[in-house]
Amino acid sequence: MERSEERPAGALMSKSERSTTEGGAGMRLVLAVALLLTVLMAGMAPAQAPPGALRLKVLEISRALPLEGTRAESLVLALELRGPARQALRRIQPRREEFTLLAGKERLPCRSLRGGSVPEDPNVLHFRLGFALPAPPIREVALEACLPRPEEPVQMMLRLTDLRPGMSPVEQTGATWKVQIQHCRLGPYDPPSVPPSGAFLTKGGPADVRIFRKAGEGKPDPEQALQVRLFSRTLTLYDATLDLDGSLVQAGRPPSPLLAARLVRHPSGAAETRVFAAFLTAECSFAAPSPVRPFDVVLRFLQRPARSQPEVVTIPGLPVPGR
Repeated sequence: MERSEERPAGALMSKSERSTTEGGAGMRLVLAVALLLTVLMAGMAPAQAPPGALRLKVLEISRALPLEGTRAESLVLALELRGPARQALRRIQPRREEFTLLAGKERLPCRSLRGGSVPEDPNVLHFRLGFALPAPPIREVALEACLPRPEEPVQMMLRLTDLRPGMSPVEQTGATWKVQIQHCRLGPYDPPSVPPSGAFLTKGGPADVRIFRKAGEGKPDPEQALQVRLFSRTLTLYDATLDLDGSLVQAGRPPSPLLAARLVRHPSGAAETRVFAAFLTAECSFAAPSPVRPFDVVLRFLQRPARSQPEVVTIPGLPVPGR
């Protein structure tokens, strides 16, 4: 038989009753927090993928101000991407247009992408994606990713001939490319700066940037380097490139390796402009031979296959913070 007891309004509780009530409230708070964490973790679970395929996981969801080019809040997703093999993963660089946010009946394109490999774990890639904040009352979204398959890349090789320090700008062409060598010069070697978390791809803002550091592990940076600056409207040299390597070739001497390269796409692929045609610049640094005589530069661009079929992965149930 149930037993109930009425209490006059304003009546005080005994010490034991207060303890029981406070304990119940505390337990309810713990259960509520546990439920919230369960919902969040469920939303951030890694997408299901067959063995050996790429695995995508949402690590964090946050709001940020402002989104590039707007005054509105943005929704930022931190992602982790793992692959079947380190070598294959190193060649994978997802593009901004391969990510879409599903918010109800609306499809929100990715507005910015930052990230790439990190030195502390070569078996994983980290990215941060920026999207427009879904309009209320949307409380949950889904991430749709068209992930490139870890296929063997194709190679585009550029051989730039008869270069020398102090030369005037000159244009050279190949079957599928055209570049202008803007300058060659010998000077102090200043390695391109990278974020504290490691070298990675950056997208968004007025330009897109890729930084490649090729100096051998454990080897000190040289004090001087031959620096070659290029200009080109062959955008595939930026848009399709996964990795870049190269060397400086001089008759009678062993090749000098590429130390670092910085590719910049103007404007960003996230920006639309009719003011001028898009172009890219590249600054390449090579270990300087001595004495410096005319030389060739060989650049090997590893690029994604033109007809690569993506693997579509969807992660549903991602909560919109603050709603």
